Amino acid sequence: MCLERPNVAVQYLHECSTYATLSRMSTTPKITNRLKVLRAEKNITQAELAELVGVTRSTINYLEKNEYTPSLPLAMRLARYFGQTIEKIFISED
Repeated sequence: MCLERPNVAVQYLHECSTYATLSRMSTTPKITNRLKVLRAEKNITQAELAELVGVTRSTINYLEKNEYTPSLPLAMRLARYFGQTIEKIFISED
């Protein structure tokens, strides 16, 4: 069947791959953070924090809105700046 109708096989593999990706995504725990609170305690803007940790202001904005999960190096820079562990800044909601 696959040799007779190669496009069907390709479509099937694509659908399986998409389903597998979505399945993995749904089991990934949601991660929230305390960045906005910590930033307010230090009385700094998103732009100032962004410059201190080497990212754009929009990255900080997305992080604060929980629309972006940081890379490990960025999480480490944020933790170092705030003097907190990564686990105290980023909370996994299993």
